[in-house]
Amino acid sequence: MDRPTVEEGLKSFAETDVTTLYVLPLFLAHGTHTLKDIPKILGLPDGEHRTTYSLGARNIDVVYAEPLGIDPCIADLAHRRLTEA
Repeated sequence: MDRPTVEEGLKSFAETDVTTLYVLPLFLAHGTHTLKDIPKILGLPDGEHRTTYSLGARNIDVVYAEPLGIDPCIADLAHRRLTEA
């Protein structure tokens, strides 16, 4: 729904010297997007966190991280934003 899409983000590295991409899903917890949609776009087999992605004429390494998860800094940030509002 937002831009760039995952595909557009990947393609943006086509003309660079990047050899490894670290993909961090900005979600608080796992769900359909983190477990199915994004791994499918990246070509990740179920449950895997590393793969190679064909980008133009070359392959790049892709490392897929866990979502943000539970962390005190998330609660602190939420509190700060509410206080600011």
